Order: sequence, then C-alpha cells, then structure tokens
Amino acid sequence: MPKTRLEKRITRPQTQIPTGLSRLKLRFLVAKNDELLFEIPQHLELMAASLAAGQSFLQVLTAQAHSAHGKFASHLRRLEKRLKYGASLEAALRALAYESGSDSVTEFANKVELSLIRGTPLAEQIALLAEATRTKLRIQMLRKAGKNELLMLIPLVFLILPVTICFAVFPSLQLLRTGL
Repeated sequence: MPKTRLEKRITRPQTQIPTGLSRLKLRFLVAKNDELLFEIPQHLELMAASLAAGQSFLQVLTAQAHSAHGKFASHLRRLEKRLKYGASLEAALRALAYESGSDSVTEFANKVELSLIRGTPLAEQIALLAEATRTKLRIQMLRKAGKNELLMLIPLVFLILPVTICFAVFPSLQLLRTGL
C-alpha cells in the first residue's frame, strides 16, 4: 500500500541488521557521536531554571526557541510551530525525536511527555536530564580522546623512534668499522 509523503516523513524506517555481523561490529555501529550533545545541556539547564521559576512549558519552549541559536534551538522552533498550528504535544514531540535523530533529544521528548502525563515536576526531570546529558558528553569526549591518543602514537612509533635508534646505533657501527 503506497504511503503519502506525510506518512513517509513521520514514520521511522525499520532498519534490519544483517545477520552475518558479529557483536563487535554491532557495537561499533551503535557507538556514534552525537553532535547535539554539545548544545543540549545548556538549553536544558535554562529550561529547568525557567520551569522552576513558575513558567509554563509552552512559555519556556517559546522563550528558549527564540532566544537561543544552534541545531537544538532550530528543533525547538519547529516544535513550537507544530504546537502553534494545532498538533498535539505527543505528536509534536515524536516528530522532534524522529527529525533530530539524536538519542538525547529522543530522551528529552520522552521525559517531557511522561512528566506532563504523570504530573511529575518537569523542572526536576529536565535538570536530571541535563546532568545525564553532560555525563554522556564527558564519555563521548573521553572516547574521542582515547582514539586521538592512539593516533598520536603512530608518528612516534614509525618516525621518531626509528630515527632515535639510528642515532644510537650509528656511532657504534662506526666504531666497529674503524676497529677502535
């Protein structure tokens, strides 16, 4: 049954993993760098502070979307436009999670939706999410630093170490050749 353009944009494509891949390859396929991870904690902390001050979620969303810059702010602007044009909050949050493709934004959308449904304090949930996102960012940066550290060893092992060995061995070879 052919899908309309709107259904194609909203529905998430089901990706199937080939069965021949090992667990090691799957682990490397899953571990990806999240570009929005650099922006999200600051936005979430500002939103949590505004919510704790007594503003409604829509007021906080509007203020954050129009005063901030970056990819996450553009996602928030689209979320605000969807809500303004009559989309339900659940549908707008699902579209936000799908369009961003980021695990952190998906977690944000889920937390906001569940907090509003269950009636739990949204400011606390968003503050905890900001802390968790900072931890994810720290882990991502440590992984990247570990990879860079290994890459920095390549010139050391293949360029500097052989030259150093040549400087140490060459005088000895000269002494052996002259017979002193």
